[in-house]
Formats: sequence, C-alpha cells, structure tokens
Amino acid sequence: LKYEDAMVLRERAKHILYVSPEASSRVQTKYKNKNHSTTIVGTTPEYQITANFPVEKGAFFTESDVRYRRRVCVLGKTVVDELFGDRVDPIGKSVKIRGNNFHVLGVLKEKGASSWRNPDDQIIIPVSTAMKRVFRRDYLSSISAQTVSGEVMEPAQAEIENLLRKQHKLSANKALDFNVRNQAEFLETLEESGQTFTRLILGIAIVSLVV
Repeated sequence: LKYEDAMVLRERAKHILYVSPEASSRVQTKYKNKNHSTTIVGTTPEYQITANFPVEKGAFFTESDVRYRRRVCVLGKTVVDELFGDRVDPIGKSVKIRGNNFHVLGVLKEKGASSWRNPDDQIIIPVSTAMKRVFRRDYLSSISAQTVSGEVMEPAQAEIENLLRKQHKLSANKALDFNVRNQAEFLETLEESGQTFTRLILGIAIVSLVV
C-alpha cells in the first residue's frame, strides 16, 4: 500500500468519511538517560478519528506538519510514564527517535492495556516524516477508513476494493494484492478467541477435577 492509495480513497470514495494512512514499526526511543522500545505510528490528523485516539493534553499535529515532514509527535500515556515519569511535563520537550529529535506536541487520552495489546504504548508522528526520516521506506503498513455510517459498511468495503484494484492496475480476473477488513470481522474474531479461551479454561478445569 502506498500513500497515494490513501489519497485516492480520501478523494473518490463516496461511502468514506475519514481516511488515515499508517506506517508503523517498533523503535527504540530516548529522553535524556531513559530508553523505551515502543511502536511508532506515522499517520495523519484523521488518525484521531479513525483509531479513536483523542488528545488529552496539548495538541495533535496538523496537515501542515505532514506536508513539510516536521519532526513533531504525540505520546501515548505508557511512553510518558516510561520516559518522563509523573513529575516532568512532556509537552514542549524533545524525544529522540532513531537519531532524530522530535518535539512533543501532546499526550493521547489513556485507554488502558488489554491482555494482548497496550494502545497507550505508541508515539504518533506525521506519516511523511515516518516514511522519509525514520523508516526510510515508501510503503504503508495499513490504511484505516471510517464509513459515513454503519449501514454502508459492505458497500464501502466493495468501493475500497474497486478503487484500489484500479489504483494497482489489477484486472477483474487477477487476485487482490491487499486485504480489506471491516470492524464486524474484527469483532467476530475477538468473540471466537474469547470462546476458544473459555473452552480452554473449562477443559483445564475438567482435567483438574479428574486428577
């Protein structure tokens, strides 16, 4: 996936309200003598909406920051705790990411860690800065999109597939070189995982009783 793919969806998709291109990777970060390995997400301001990550303190970066590849960032709460503790205000400070100093603009609202993922353990930076200055690559990890409403989820998914098929110059008889998933599929996967875990716990309990 390329940045241009996301722009095509933003400009032409009728069922899509917001689009955020995302380039991410696990990277070591530093503030003074403290180090922390975290996920760097290069994206656009629309990420606040598509990923539901509002800023609690300070501000998010702007489209101008994306356009000019500025070295600015927004921190998740876990990163703040690891690098700054509870006595230092991170706003206005600089953190080092792969040798580049990034000016801290804001802190994301805390979500809380789950058993398998910590959404607060990330640093958000402009996607152009991530691709050119940090990761040095020309492709995205993913593209997130929010539909106009829940009722148009399936038409929106079909629209995305059609637009990206044309963008990637894939004829109708060729397999897609990308995957499109909607939130309903994620919920089904989580539900199936929960049921599997429940059966596993029940199985362990039964074995324990037999023993």
